[in-house]
Amino acid sequence: MKRIVVNTAFWTGLEPAFSSVQTIEIEDEPLAEGGFGVLFRALTINGRKTPPQIIKLLKDNGDGLALRGITTVRELQRRLELKNRELLASTKRSLLDNLPALLAVPQFSFEGHIDGGRQVFGYSANDLAAAGLEEFGTFLEDDAKVRNYQALPLSKKLQVARQLVTAFDFLSSHVLYIHADFKAEALFIDPQGRRCAIIDFDSGALARDLQDQPSTFGTAQDWLAPEIFRQLASASNKAKEVRVDLHSDVWSVNVAIHYLLFGFHPYFFLTEISDRCIKAYLRVFRWPTANPTFPYFRKELLRAHRQYVECFERKIPKEIAEKFRFTFNHGFVDPAQRTSYGQWKVVLQAANRPAIKRFEADRVVVTDARPVRLSWDVTGAARLELEPVGDMTGRNSIEVIVRRDTVFRLKLVADDGSLLTKEIGIAISKETPKILSFMADRQLITDTRPVRLSWEVTGAAIVVIDGVGDVTGRSEVEIPAPRSDVSLTLTASSLLGITATATIQIEVCKEPPRIELFEADPDFLVDAQPVELRWRVSDSAHEVSLAGIGRVPRVGSVTVYPNCDQRYILRAMSFFGYSATKEVHIRVSKNPPRVELFRVEPAWLREGEDAEIAWRVIGATVVRIAPLVGNVPSEGRLKLKPLNSTTLTLIAESPFGVQSRANAVVSMVRQTKLSDHLTPLLVKSGTPLGDLSRFATKKSVR
Repeated sequence: MKRIVVNTAFWTGLEPAFSSVQTIEIEDEPLAEGGFGVLFRALTINGRKTPPQIIKLLKDNGDGLALRGITTVRELQRRLELKNRELLASTKRSLLDNLPALLAVPQFSFEGHIDGGRQVFGYSANDLAAAGLEEFGTFLEDDAKVRNYQALPLSKKLQVARQLVTAFDFLSSHVLYIHADFKAEALFIDPQGRRCAIIDFDSGALARDLQDQPSTFGTAQDWLAPEIFRQLASASNKAKEVRVDLHSDVWSVNVAIHYLLFGFHPYFFLTEISDRCIKAYLRVFRWPTANPTFPYFRKELLRAHRQYVECFERKIPKEIAEKFRFTFNHGFVDPAQRTSYGQWKVVLQAANRPAIKRFEADRVVVTDARPVRLSWDVTGAARLELEPVGDMTGRNSIEVIVRRDTVFRLKLVADDGSLLTKEIGIAISKETPKILSFMADRQLITDTRPVRLSWEVTGAAIVVIDGVGDVTGRSEVEIPAPRSDVSLTLTASSLLGITATATIQIEVCKEPPRIELFEADPDFLVDAQPVELRWRVSDSAHEVSLAGIGRVPRVGSVTVYPNCDQRYILRAMSFFGYSATKEVHIRVSKNPPRVELFRVEPAWLREGEDAEIAWRVIGATVVRIAPLVGNVPSEGRLKLKPLNSTTLTLIAESPFGVQSRANAVVSMVRQTKLSDHLTPLLVKSGTPLGDLSRFATKKSVR
């Protein structure tokens, strides 16, 4: 934050808060910088917040430029202060009330020291950005903003032009002030076309009388009067000091009016805005006509130039078009031939003569909740009010919610204070709403697609459908397909609460889906093999499931491996809960395996001898020999050495659990003393023990 201690200050007499200034606090960083000064936003004045202000610190080039600028500003302030007192005494309205385009004239000027150091000269003016205005030079760089501005009604743009002309007429006729550097950067506008304002008063000059030609410093720019431009272009004018008079600004204001109406320079179609180019053009053509064969014509703008000429001829009032022709055909060379402020005021006032040309509503009987659009076409309005809404200055329409019978009154206040009014009465409908139709795109629901409801209702402020909600302002809606029969009621209510109803019935399809195919391949198994289940279900199925497997697609197949008789059930269910089922049965063979061979060789074994087992089984998945062997292949041979006589059992099991059995016996024999077995017998029979030769070769079975 920078602080300026003010030594001397001069007040213009406009804002009482600035009647005495001792200190000024400004932001550290400048907002902008030009050839004559640097702009800062004020933070406080005399330590207090004030109406938003811009502080311009004047530059000193070593030749007394800042002192010269502050001298010009203070003389301008003195003359403005005098005129302000005269206006207040005669009209009770201040200078800024009468001339809104002078909103940014100096409020106070000062000499002081900044941050206890260097001496500075400067002045304060209202912050136009805070007032909703934008610098016109920056504005013109934004194509979207320019298009929106040009789309405003011509009456609005002419009103802004009239404010500008009236302000310059006052500065010229009553104050003898010459701006001398009026350009796009010195003009601020409201994007809505309500007002404009002029800035940069320190670079101008003040005349002593109507014939005076004071001097000031200048810079080249394309709004500049041709005679000033020629002085700046002179090689001998090193200091860039020019002589100006009260006609100098007239050219710039004519250019400004053209910019306000069209958004570009009147000679936009030429390759350069220069003395030689425009003089050459005016020797051949009458503005705004041109020919692409002209050396200085911008051929890429041929189409734009044609559109511009057509617009200029057809849409611009003839009186205004003639004033432009007068200036841009003759005034370039002869300042006396330029359209003066007074002439512009007459033309613009005629174009803006106070009148309410149109005041209408899009409807005068309100039957629903939509806002009523009021629109108007007026000219010459200094202020525009709409009762009971409020200030409508600068607007040409508004949408209002009407809930009771209302009379709207448009009041136009002209510059001279005269009043024009026009009224429109808007009534609330007392009739019952009419339901002309209420229907569904289908009333029998067979699938899951949403149901589209549509209706036509008149005279309703609120429309509600049970189970759907508020559908006011709509004519159709989609709802999810219901899962059961449903009744829907539409209720239309007027602004006064009068209702009408209509009901539609929607039914759901109660037919179950069709199971077009469900089969097993194969459906009888004689051995272990996969089975393919195949199915196909109609499109009306919402869910298809296979018992033991779960959800499946409408068309498909699956492989199963049953090991016993098996029943599979396919279920198809519609979106509405109706189902169909179908079964397939898979049977398995109950035949046991066939044991073709099972034997032991030899059947009698001496202790220590091997026995050989042989077997062959058909149709078994599991074969085992108990108790000594275990699981074996379906066919084979095996040697074993039993210790005792044993019965072997072959067990063969089919893939489906059916068994076959076969037995084989292995007997063991051993050599023994015959007397051990026969003595007891001989004793009993009385046979002599010595005569045993006849038994010597017999075997004993154990």
